[in-house]
Amino acid sequence: MVVGKQAVAHPGCLAGDHEPDEYRYDLIFVLFAQERLGLGSVGYGVLLTSIAVGGVAGSLTAERFAGWLGAGTTMRIGLLIEAVSTGVIALSREPLVVGAMLALFGFHAIVWNVVTISLRQQIIPESLLGRVNSVYRLLGLGGMSAGALLGGVLARGFGLTTPFWFASLSVAVLAVVVWRILNNETVQVARENASSASDQ
Repeated sequence: MVVGKQAVAHPGCLAGDHEPDEYRYDLIFVLFAQERLGLGSVGYGVLLTSIAVGGVAGSLTAERFAGWLGAGTTMRIGLLIEAVSTGVIALSREPLVVGAMLALFGFHAIVWNVVTISLRQQIIPESLLGRVNSVYRLLGLGGMSAGALLGGVLARGFGLTTPFWFASLSVAVLAVVVWRILNNETVQVARENASSASDQ
């Protein structure tokens, strides 16, 4: 995504444009649920349902949430939610705690999509929007494929919680890198610049 004249990247996550972290820890999540949380097939299904619950909540409140906080602040908070939720999942052995974090993650994923997709449509020239979206999806799906391999290697070599720690740390580092430029002011400048360019 481009904010003003600054390039801002984000590892995609769970829904729509928000693919699960590029380390694709969800591919080893069934083992995590069985061996670390002690869940069977029914418990695993219920655990995954919590993501959908969070996603529905996000879809119902995303517009209000972003309108209240602003797009830049919403994305900042989203990065913090992503880093913290995956870190808590790595720490926890309690299914209820993990389920709560997955619900929070699902909420964040939908809100992130609403904000970022809307913002791209507002600030990217119509003639370039298709290409920008194609690159966004290419990077997201490409990262997901690479992450599937990396997640498996990390889990096999260092334990089932390692992909979660790696995802949490990577998003935390990303948040630090983009924090100064990912704010409401730069988003507003980008919108104004896009509006001025379209009027010319």
